[in-house]
Amino acid sequence: MPKPIYVFVDTNIAIHQAHFFFKKGGQELVSALRASGARVLLPDVLYREYLKNYVAIGRAARDELKADLSKFRAFFDGDLDQFLPADSDLEARATATLDSLRDIMIVIPETDALVVAAGRRSMADIAPCTKSDHGFKDCLIWDSILSMAAGGDLHIVTQDRAFFAGDKGNALAPSILAEGAAREIALTGYCAREPQGKDQQRNTSVTSPLFEVTKAIMASCASVSRDSLNVLDPEATPPAIPATAPAAPAAAPETPAERPPTSPVPPATQFVDDGELEALLAPTRSEFGRLEVRILGIVSFFDGPDKARLLGLLSEMGVDRARAENACDRLTLAGLISEIGGHVLPVAKRPGELAAALVESEVIALMHRRM
Repeated sequence: MPKPIYVFVDTNIAIHQAHFFFKKGGQELVSALRASGARVLLPDVLYREYLKNYVAIGRAARDELKADLSKFRAFFDGDLDQFLPADSDLEARATATLDSLRDIMIVIPETDALVVAAGRRSMADIAPCTKSDHGFKDCLIWDSILSMAAGGDLHIVTQDRAFFAGDKGNALAPSILAEGAAREIALTGYCAREPQGKDQQRNTSVTSPLFEVTKAIMASCASVSRDSLNVLDPEATPPAIPATAPAAPAAAPETPAERPPTSPVPPATQFVDDGELEALLAPTRSEFGRLEVRILGIVSFFDGPDKARLLGLLSEMGVDRARAENACDRLTLAGLISEIGGHVLPVAKRPGELAAALVESEVIALMHRRM
């Protein structure tokens, strides 16, 4: 009889990065969970934290948008703030979103016994206890998971180093491994640490940890195929991107009576129609615009890949190297990316986020093809 498969995804990944599993490989993981019967373990304390952080992110995005709208008031008489969600709307949205994922989750109630066990763990300074204010919460999360995952395969996805041995790598803390072994739990850790400083330039965090978990579930469940996952066909036509400069409507030709007298003009330049020229150039500009958005999205998705790797990925996606390098140069001149030490780094945060969302499924589909 196969072991049950469980996944623990900490708030920093599930909410801050994946926005309730809607981004960064989250939808593919949800598809794999539903196809395989695997489940996300969600201790009650983490359930509350999911909701709290989702609302906090929504509130911050709303307030940022409200600040931008205030700059527009000089040009518009209406009240655009009425279209922004209130805190109650954000809370309702968070609850409804989490409820929609109940079929792939096991919410673990917070009992007195678990609170006592977490307190004892914290007092004994046993992992994942730390000296920070979150030590007790991490202990409560881990004791809750231990109470439910006995005899199963457990995948731990978090940026919290308290669950790991040392400051680098995916090796879980020895006491975590020992407690898992005592309950016949097969443990796998994925430390989705945010790259910083030189690590960020070297792009040490290349693959989404949620995608790594999806690969593990696919490998352990013969019933889950790549075709069953919610991924974008890499051969499909990319979404349409507005032309860099929209074509202007063709101007009505002047009649000789309407034209004021002018000095003679060479015939080759006498009746140039700017609108016609724009219309003729629009397809080429649109093609370049789509390529630039694609490259900006890939650079932002991988948060600063090295140039050789970026060009290699684009080549696998069918992009000619010369065109790719030319588009990188244009993005650099526009101040959207920069090249430092052989790495291509995103500069404009919001455009990069939007572009990354457009190419995310295409990039993940490419990763699936590599498997």
